Amino acid sequence: NGDVDVAKMRVFFGRYGQDEQGEIEQRGGFWREVEIYGEKAKACHEHLRKGARVAVMGREVEFEAHDDNNQPVEVYKIVAEDVTLVLTRVDKVTFKAPREQSEQSTRREPAHQ
Repeated sequence: NGDVDVAKMRVFFGRYGQDEQGEIEQRGGFWREVEIYGEKAKACHEHLRKGARVAVMGREVEFEAHDDNNQPVEVYKIVAEDVTLVLTRVDKVTFKAPREQSEQSTRREPAHQ
């Protein structure tokens, strides 16, 4: 039917640098709208929560929108190829069975007589 699943989220992209002692510190950053499509959108909806730390791989796109006064404004968003969960705030991970293992367990064998 042509419908595509879409997950939309606002993600903070931190900027980092070294302080005088050589330690890494956050030096600002920016918020950006992120969209991802298809099966990965479903996975984001299922597994991500507000405040989750993620890594985003994709491309920034620019488009024109209109503000409350119907004036054109430039808007930027990230169209993601992938969004991955950063593990610093994860308590537990459960993996699905590997594909070949699950395929082997569901294969039908001919009955032996």
